Amino acid sequence: MTDYSNSDWDELDANNTGVSPNGVQGGYAPSSIAPILRAMRGAAKRDYVRSNAIYTTTGAGNSYVLTFLAAPSGYTKGEYIRFFADKSNTGAATLNINGLGAKAIVMSDGSALTADQIKANRAIEVYYNGTAFVLVGFIDQGIKFADISANTLSLTAALSIASGGTGANTAPAALAALGGNNANNIILGTLADARLPTTMAGKTFSSALAFSSQTAIISTANTGGTIVYGGTDGNGAHIELYGGSHATAPSHAYYDAAQHNFRGQAGTGTPTFTIGGNAAWHAGNDGAGSGLSADDVDGYHASSLYRADANFTTSGNLTIQSGAPTVNLFDTTGSAYDARFIVDSNNFYIQKAPDAATWSTMMQFEMDTSNYYFTGNMIVSGNITSNNGRWIGDDAGKAVVVAPSSSSNYAGAIYLRPDGENDTTGELVVTPSALTFAGSHVVRQDGGTWGINISGSAASATSATSASSATNATRANVLRQSGSGSDMTFNWSGQSGQPSWLWGGNDGTNMYVWNPSNFSVNYANSAGNAGTLDGIDSSGFARVYTGSSLTETTYVVGHTVLMYSTGAIIGLNQLATPALSTSGNQFVRRSGEASAGTAFGGTWRARGAHSDSGFYLMERTA
Repeated sequence: MTDYSNSDWDELDANNTGVSPNGVQGGYAPSSIAPILRAMRGAAKRDYVRSNAIYTTTGAGNSYVLTFLAAPSGYTKGEYIRFFADKSNTGAATLNINGLGAKAIVMSDGSALTADQIKANRAIEVYYNGTAFVLVGFIDQGIKFADISANTLSLTAALSIASGGTGANTAPAALAALGGNNANNIILGTLADARLPTTMAGKTFSSALAFSSQTAIISTANTGGTIVYGGTDGNGAHIELYGGSHATAPSHAYYDAAQHNFRGQAGTGTPTFTIGGNAAWHAGNDGAGSGLSADDVDGYHASSLYRADANFTTSGNLTIQSGAPTVNLFDTTGSAYDARFIVDSNNFYIQKAPDAATWSTMMQFEMDTSNYYFTGNMIVSGNITSNNGRWIGDDAGKAVVVAPSSSSNYAGAIYLRPDGENDTTGELVVTPSALTFAGSHVVRQDGGTWGINISGSAASATSATSASSATNATRANVLRQSGSGSDMTFNWSGQSGQPSWLWGGNDGTNMYVWNPSNFSVNYANSAGNAGTLDGIDSSGFARVYTGSSLTETTYVVGHTVLMYSTGAIIGLNQLATPALSTSGNQFVRRSGEASAGTAFGGTWRARGAHSDSGFYLMERTA
């Protein structure tokens, strides 16, 4: 049976005619009356324990949890709930009944609770206003009063400071209780002069001090100190540092705020300051006749010294001494390279950098060996000449090495020695008539003609258009037959039909001509590619598929599969394409029908069907 708060309970007896147990319709069998009565007793008991403080809350902190034996079906606006509080609140609080959700406990004006408005072990009464539980307060629960204007509230004892009072019944006592009689607690307002002491010890101020008088004197017994003038004394606002009475002319220093300078005495005139007994030079006393030579440094005029902001020319020598002396040349043009010269460990380097940081060597000179190295290409517009030869960089578009004719030892020849300057072991010599290696001619003119012949004991000719005078040739287009003197040409060109003669041999050295009509095949391990077998073309033979893939779609010609189709009947030997099934890899479907996936490749024909079941035996024919 539902609780009293549900709508199926009616205030008029005659209207409680709902279906049992949420109403009484009448005409019940005796056995059905007892459950109705028990349900009524349960509803009455639930209303009793909720409207009276029977249960005690639990929960942590300011969260109050109320758990009834029978949980309400929900929160009902206007329903009162009473309970015992298990603890006092320390601030805003919530109430959660049987897990229906935590709702705020508020005052009648909707404000949150403050500390101790719920007392531990006290009976608490709340009602639900649709969004929160409203505390129905009692006097001993520290209830708050609001909007009291016409009536007067009298207290029988002083209200404590913790409760918002002063803790006293008189103004002096209240001032003392609140700390108002302690100057350390004063943070606002202005103190009257009568409250300030006549004399004070040294103080530190965090902001500027303002004086109503134009003069501020900082001194000891008026016998020495500092005077700050803001008025018209002397030349206006100024500072005086004095050793005697400030009532007379300052005896030490004077700073004029209008002139922005120091003087030895008040008034106008040339300053008389000295530093260690020496005159102090400035813009007012330097120049000719001042005794200060500011134009020369160590006896040299500024025009003779190196300056960073001007060009520098010298008739003497520039010497840089360090562990690795460096001269940097930085180009301020955008995207320009920088350069530098370095001397380090018997080496002289010329380096470049695109960013004045990442340096790379362009040239290196070994000063102890007189060798030099280039990182890039060396481009010469003229000739590079030595005592033993001359290299011309460009002679009608050709790079030429020329041997001088005036040298008795090297006249008319060019020598290439890869193993050292004086080592002739691997020497290659080029002369107008021959190319000589290690003392033997390897290439020379043949009887004054332009043809080049192989002579001596050449091992092979790797590429020769003719081998008429070569003892060996590893690659030649034409070979001369031994004995007959006839040339044979080898062509790389496929020929059809059967030749009358074939080249072959038995020992890998001697080659002969054979008549293929004498050949016979006794047996063969395999025939890699035969066009026919016993006169039948190879395309007429079936093959066997040996794969095991569940997703195979490319089968050999002659392969058969069992295909299922729900479409039109496929006639014997008619075309149809099988496909993988999307509903299971054990089926083959007809391509284009439901549940058909990837189609099989090739041409397929039906070779038979199983009655009217839709299964066909399919064979790949092409």
